[in-house]
Amino acid sequence: MSLAAGKWLASELAYCSNVHPGETAQQVQSNIKNHISQVREQLGWPVISSGLWLSAKAADELTRNLDQLAEFKRTLADQQLQLTSLNGFPFGDFHQAVVKQSVYQPTWATDKRLDYTYKLAGILAECLPENEQVGAISTLPLAYKAQWNDELNYLAMQNLLRLVCMLQKLEQQTGKCIQVGLEMEPDCVFEKTSELVGFFTEQLLPQAKLQNISAETVLRYLGCCYDTCHQAVLFEDIQTSLSQITQAGIPLVKVQISNAISADLSVAGMAEKLTTIFADKKFLHQCKIKQADGDVLVIDDLSLVALKQAQNNHLNKNDKLECRIHYHVPIHLQKIALSEGIEIATTQQAIIATLNFLQTNPQLKPKLEVETYTWLNFVEDNKLSSGDLITGLTQELEFLQQQMQRLGLLK
Repeated sequence: MSLAAGKWLASELAYCSNVHPGETAQQVQSNIKNHISQVREQLGWPVISSGLWLSAKAADELTRNLDQLAEFKRTLADQQLQLTSLNGFPFGDFHQAVVKQSVYQPTWATDKRLDYTYKLAGILAECLPENEQVGAISTLPLAYKAQWNDELNYLAMQNLLRLVCMLQKLEQQTGKCIQVGLEMEPDCVFEKTSELVGFFTEQLLPQAKLQNISAETVLRYLGCCYDTCHQAVLFEDIQTSLSQITQAGIPLVKVQISNAISADLSVAGMAEKLTTIFADKKFLHQCKIKQADGDVLVIDDLSLVALKQAQNNHLNKNDKLECRIHYHVPIHLQKIALSEGIEIATTQQAIIATLNFLQTNPQLKPKLEVETYTWLNFVEDNKLSSGDLITGLTQELEFLQQQMQRLGLLK
């Protein structure tokens, strides 16, 4: 299915609410009232679109209790929030003390993941604005790669095809097409673009054909959620990556606008500074280090020992040793001063490259959402001078709005 072509309204831009703690439906409504509405007001927008994260607990509450769902819809209307997309990646509490690899559980090989995603689809279909026919849900790239095998992969394919059939029936019942986007992420089953494309073209679509499900049907409901930070961390060329996805006929259902860290490890004191500021007990921060010969060293989580080892193995100290870290930093920052004399860059250029791709492919109109879920780390720990949370979130959306305006992507 090709989405409606056209430019975006500023009010269609969103930020992902997984920045705010809140596992229950009531807590989500509080976040809408206390945070999202404040961002909308500071931007001066009459309405704002959603990038809501609903945990499995919140989704279950809204599905089981019609009164609570009605209250939820009233909150959306009262706070001028248009629910157009959901983040269905984190299943449980995304702000517990330690998240790490648990964010990839349950995997797509389980009924739990299927049931959760379908509940989200039902809620989104019920809450989509009347003039919106298509909603988007982002989900994990099947699982964390280290925990995966062929048997689990087959079960995941079966669950995704079950989901396709369920979403088809949902559209017949509601008139709303809910698309689910698989989101590539470092060290997961799909981290590289080639892995996502290969899964669709060599595995999922052939399996669908065996079950008499057409490729057109599969690609109406399943596609890609493209995270700009993730592919930048992989050192992928963004324009090439997006071209490969779209040329394979895989819908670009959502783009998460995010920014990663890019640091030169050959700079004295850099490893120590990076781990002092960004090492995190809560979230996983995968690192990819590009060496002078083009080889990429993989570190599963940011640590001083691993960074020092990479430095020791770096033979020519005059060559740059670029380390990209899966740590979402504010998208309007091109550089970050860690201390006097030590500065890091960001992968902001990947965001610009993504917007350039959308400019040259006007037939595409994915949902757009800023996702800097680590804001609270900055604000609570005062590690960086990021300022007030609401102001920071507002600055991110203003940056996105300005860049899209510059490229003629806004109405």
